[in-house]
Amino acid sequence: MGTVARATTVASGGAIAPGNGGAGTAGTLTVSGGLTLNNGAVVNMDLTGTGTSDKIAVSGPFSASGTTTINLNALAGFAGSGTYSLITGASGISASSFALGSTPSGYVCTLSASGGTLSLTVMTPQESWRLANFGSTANSGNAADGADPDGDGMTNAQEYAAGTDPNNAGSVLRVSGITFSGNDVVVSFPTVMGKTYRLERSNTLQNASWTTVQANIAGTGGVVQLTDAGAAAQSQRFYRIVTP
Repeated sequence: MGTVARATTVASGGAIAPGNGGAGTAGTLTVSGGLTLNNGAVVNMDLTGTGTSDKIAVSGPFSASGTTTINLNALAGFAGSGTYSLITGASGISASSFALGSTPSGYVCTLSASGGTLSLTVMTPQESWRLANFGSTANSGNAADGADPDGDGMTNAQEYAAGTDPNNAGSVLRVSGITFSGNDVVVSFPTVMGKTYRLERSNTLQNASWTTVQANIAGTGGVVQLTDAGAAAQSQRFYRIVTP
């Protein structure tokens, strides 16, 4: 925090931290003689309230060669989702000159640059999912948690949890096949890479009657088949797929 009234260069392996001297609040560092970030430089930024963060305000020429790493630290009062201006007054600044290092846990962070300002956008994973699928982070309209824009019977909240496509009725978590193999029943269902599943069974459909056939089933991106041993001898049996 403060002003540097001279040309400033951050060398490879060097770091610049415009924070408020460990006071637990965000600060602005004004560099009035211009700023050069060499390849391998590091910028450490604190984030606090909505849209409030450390900032480097550049007055004079700006240049960045190679890649500068930006580390983000969430202070007490960090508000989470929002847009934060990290570097301003930097003519010609490009987001491609920067890479994110450490970021607040549980959030999706992206960098963008426009009009001499490097901005940080912080979203929850679900907001990021809405943006990718509906062009908006807002929990409203077709992007609302309770909406079902593809009409497959699964809400957006359920599609998000399952990792399926909310705009494709053919992409839905379901039991896709049940076949018999001797005294066993083989249950098939489509999976998504990175998701885990649990196959449950019931003879009555009552809430307390569901038991686990197999848990911690890793998604492969393809159809998974599981065997319920001896199930063919039952007069009736129901199955469901659960994802945490």
